[in-house]
Amino acid sequence: MAALFELLLIALPVLLLVTPRNLYGWTLAVLVLATTWLAWESGRPLSMSEDWGALGRMLATGAILIWLAAWALRALIDFIVSRKFPVDPIDYRPFRAALAIAGTFWCGWWFAAPLARWLGGWPVLLPGGAAAIFLLVLGWRADRGRWVLASIGATILLGIAAILSWPPIVARAAEDRAAGQPYCIMIGDGDRDYRPARTMLDLSPLLMRATEVPSLRNQHALLIFPAGGGLHFSYRGRLFERGFEGDEYVDHALCTPQRDFAGSLPIW
Repeated sequence: MAALFELLLIALPVLLLVTPRNLYGWTLAVLVLATTWLAWESGRPLSMSEDWGALGRMLATGAILIWLAAWALRALIDFIVSRKFPVDPIDYRPFRAALAIAGTFWCGWWFAAPLARWLGGWPVLLPGGAAAIFLLVLGWRADRGRWVLASIGATILLGIAAILSWPPIVARAAEDRAAGQPYCIMIGDGDRDYRPARTMLDLSPLLMRATEVPSLRNQHALLIFPAGGGLHFSYRGRLFERGFEGDEYVDHALCTPQRDFAGSLPIW
């Protein structure tokens, strides 16, 4: 991850300044996706062991400002040159597709989880999958807007696939740490508190998500044993590890430890 950041920090401003016009739309697409990635990485809740900290967030913000400055300088140069000489048009379709991907990602990140907590996980994923397939078919048949429609549909489908890939990973991590002991899993409910996992889909980023605010912060999930908890789940590490001091004292009266807790959760 750090290597990718360093590569983009150095290479992207250069590409924004020197890429030929016939390929410039692709460079703009990289700019949009890189900015989206850095904004998400520096703003999402992280465990204490992998927190960017103030310096990391400052570096991410600085990188985005450098990229935007390079883009603005190139736009100014292109404007001046186009006033004096004929220039080739820029194909903005990749750029528009990247904007569609970024917009779809942020809409899913901010709105899918609250809807899932209100309606349930599957009532959000199934209509989302149907809408994605519809957009892909519509994009395939459309004469205009094909790139945007296909990008939105593909992003939704990839997001659903990513969500569904996590419950087996979390369940396996819990079983590995429990080593045959009874346990249960409390998930961050997105509202600064915890609740017991009720379905397999609860063990996914759609519902199992930490909350980070200046005054209070919980974890994505806690692994609770009969003697107490204190192990939280790390998406990046794909395991349960020691969390904040005091997590073991979280109220878990509704979370009854049992063997193979995750494997006994219903799919729906």
